[in-house]
Amino acid sequence: MSDLAVRSDGAEAVRLSDEAVAAYREALKVQAREQTPLDWARTHSNLGVALRAKGIRCAGPDAVRQLREAVAEYREALKVRTGERFPQDWATTQNNLANALRDLAVRSHGVEAADLLHESVGVFQETLKVRTRERVAQQWAMTQMNLGVALWSLAERSEGSDVVRLLDAAASAHRLSLEGYTRDRSAQQWAMSHNNLGMALCARAKESTGLEMVRAFDEGVAAYGEALKVRTREHTPQDWATTQNNLGVALTDKAVRGGDEDTSLLLKDAVAAFREALKVRTYEHLPQDWATTQNNLGNALRELAARTQGEAGVRLMERAIVAYQEALRVRTRQELPQDWATTQNNLGIALRAKAAHTDATEAVRLLEEAVAAFREALKVRTREQLPRAWATTLNNLALALRDRAVRSEGPEAVRLMEEAISTFRSALEVWTKEHSPYYHGVVAGNLARTEQMLREHSTVR
Repeated sequence: MSDLAVRSDGAEAVRLSDEAVAAYREALKVQAREQTPLDWARTHSNLGVALRAKGIRCAGPDAVRQLREAVAEYREALKVRTGERFPQDWATTQNNLANALRDLAVRSHGVEAADLLHESVGVFQETLKVRTRERVAQQWAMTQMNLGVALWSLAERSEGSDVVRLLDAAASAHRLSLEGYTRDRSAQQWAMSHNNLGMALCARAKESTGLEMVRAFDEGVAAYGEALKVRTREHTPQDWATTQNNLGVALTDKAVRGGDEDTSLLLKDAVAAFREALKVRTYEHLPQDWATTQNNLGNALRELAARTQGEAGVRLMERAIVAYQEALRVRTRQELPQDWATTQNNLGIALRAKAAHTDATEAVRLLEEAVAAFREALKVRTREQLPRAWATTLNNLALALRDRAVRSEGPEAVRLMEEAISTFRSALEVWTKEHSPYYHGVVAGNLARTEQMLREHSTVR
């Protein structure tokens, strides 16, 4: 029953998971570790599978509770399923435990999240000592793929040289998984590995510059293209939509970072990919996925608006704002705090951009809304929990404060400009020249320009 829940969607998956959880708990009332240890361990493991299946489909505190219980059930099973006596069962349970730890980590914060991800990575690496390519090639490939996802998740919460190291390790793990998965024999797993490889490569591209950046983006986009050869709307609609969404993100990021290609064309392709994904990711059936793609669509529309002149550009920016507001219907601080903060940050960027194309009174209102949105995002995006996201939002907040200062006079203008300068400097504590040269250059340039503007303002006074 838990296997059926894993393969189902939406309310049906939750219902099946509930039934499976109830059935396994009933079984444990009559199974004793002392009398039937193998059955007892198997039921605890299956209960963990059912709880995780439910947890990843929930949101907020309920999801965290289900996943914590899943972790506890896997740990119970491992009291019997030891590596010495039952190595293959041990490896299966270890793999499941590590997945649950990662799922719990992405719904946690700060040190706890990092600790969970480090543990997840360690458990996967321990599992690979038993799940070798020579003995169990398919299971080895699966664990390599899962390890790659955990490393990517850990990179998202790291800073400095650790980010590049972790992303390189994630890409290597996914490439290894593709040595075990072939399109002919394991088509869906092969496609999943390509999708995950694309995510790691595109994240790595954002940490690079020049030809290295372009090459990583190109390889990432190519990996998504490979995945879409198997992930079709007809046969695997949700997986197809996931990869379409990821492709759209990659095209948007590549356009933002620049290169030899027509960035407007890249962004139009990104918008098209997101609209394709939304044919499957609907508000009614997949609200969280729908909100994610709405947020990403907003990003692509916003960047396209910035490259479009006149009324057409204004209309695109307004559509971007609407997309973010739609996403916030689902992405609430209570249920999805990190996603909520991401969309608040993006909404602030769009409001600031729109302010540049409106009259003075309307511009002030929009900039105040932008500043408020960034401050909201920073309630979740803290340096302790999400250092890189924190620095990104600080840079955006500082830009909005500077724009607001330009539309102010006297001491208020000076106060806003000084706050912007202080905020840029805080962002540079994370975006260092050594470890993040691209982002350091962007923020340092913004800081230098703002300091010059303050000097000029003081001279005029």
